[in-house]
Amino acid sequence: MSTRALVLRLLVLLISIALFLASGEAMLRVIYRDAGETTLGGPGGHAFEHLTVRDDLRGRFDTGPKRAGVRRIMILGDSISWGQGVRNWQDVWPEQLATALERAGTPSEMAVLAMPGRGIGTHVGEMERWAPIVQPDVVIYQWYVNDVEVLEHRPRNERWWQRLALHGRLRRSSYLYYFLDNRFSTFLPQPDRSYVQYILEDFIPGTLEWSEFERYFHALATRAKEAAPTRVLLLYPQVPFRDRSPLQPIHERMHALAGAHRLSIPPAAWVRWAGAPVERADARWHQAIQIAAAAPGPVIETREYYLSPGPAEAIVTLAVTTATPASVASLEIIDHATNQVITTAAFPPAGEGGWRDVPVRFAVPGPAGRDIRFRVASAGGAGFELASLDLPVDYGMRVVDLTADLNTFNTHASIFDAHPNARAHGVIARKVLEALQNPHSPD
Repeated sequence: MSTRALVLRLLVLLISIALFLASGEAMLRVIYRDAGETTLGGPGGHAFEHLTVRDDLRGRFDTGPKRAGVRRIMILGDSISWGQGVRNWQDVWPEQLATALERAGTPSEMAVLAMPGRGIGTHVGEMERWAPIVQPDVVIYQWYVNDVEVLEHRPRNERWWQRLALHGRLRRSSYLYYFLDNRFSTFLPQPDRSYVQYILEDFIPGTLEWSEFERYFHALATRAKEAAPTRVLLLYPQVPFRDRSPLQPIHERMHALAGAHRLSIPPAAWVRWAGAPVERADARWHQAIQIAAAAPGPVIETREYYLSPGPAEAIVTLAVTTATPASVASLEIIDHATNQVITTAAFPPAGEGGWRDVPVRFAVPGPAGRDIRFRVASAGGAGFELASLDLPVDYGMRVVDLTADLNTFNTHASIFDAHPNARAHGVIARKVLEALQNPHSPD
């Protein structure tokens, strides 16, 4: 082939590529001429138009004196319950629920505490601040999997082109580049662990990561139990999926957390004062703290846990390695705000043997709940190992799991964003309505 023919072919190829890029850019600018104003997450850089009640409020916010015979519902949620990607706030599930209750002849007052970006730490703060003001009869906590990320270290999963210096500028200026970047990021294999892998591998029971989430969930659920006779845990899934939901293990754990169980504080979540960590295959979390006989004084301490006033119980799991006729250790109950020891309970004498649960009963004084820390102190007369410290709890929450219902149609607000669309919000409202009307029906 001559040089001239090669140059002509190359020129034709370049022109073809230029025409493809230009036509693709032009076509996308026509398709997405709203520039993102009505296409959530789409190219163009305009903010999606969200209609609000006032300011950023996208739902009712009833406070003050309650009407006789009218129940009041308080909703805690993030961008899902705020309705990101749904233009009219009246199409968001809390308002659809309020309308459905009115049609059913059971009108309710409602306070919607939902805002994009809120995690469980903020929900706990909102519960503490607003529950005494709202005085709800029903508390609904809308959960999404990112709520477990109290300790967050997500994989970045950046592709090579996203690390280029021009990447940001091209996303802002070219609709075609924006579109291709989004599509390739969605469908190409992840360069690192996927988000699902990260959640399933890092947030497992016995880890500090999962324990911290449980600690916050405990505070929220306990305050909700103090505030309202009816509590609903609303589980929003990652959709769509094939066959079994990849995050089903997390949802199963949430079902278990909502009811009666033992809130376990594992060694990974302790502040260690003395002793040495050891691997123990027969321990609940396959690890323990080993304490020598001649080591009196504080051994471990927990972070703070919110407890309601009144009688309570902690269960310490230990194994005595050297027998003693005296007490092995004691459990100190500490007021986190004042750092004062509320009560101290000694463990009874025990002979050598395997793991055993030692229940320690105590009372949280006062008319209001408080943050409590637990400290185990060795008496110094015996060697022992600590494996777990548990709190028997029962939050009594009704679970509404949307996994099956939302995997039957396209729930996404747009191809660029997975927030629920108005149709999905309608399904959420219907499922919550069913739970409120039939509190004893199976989930």
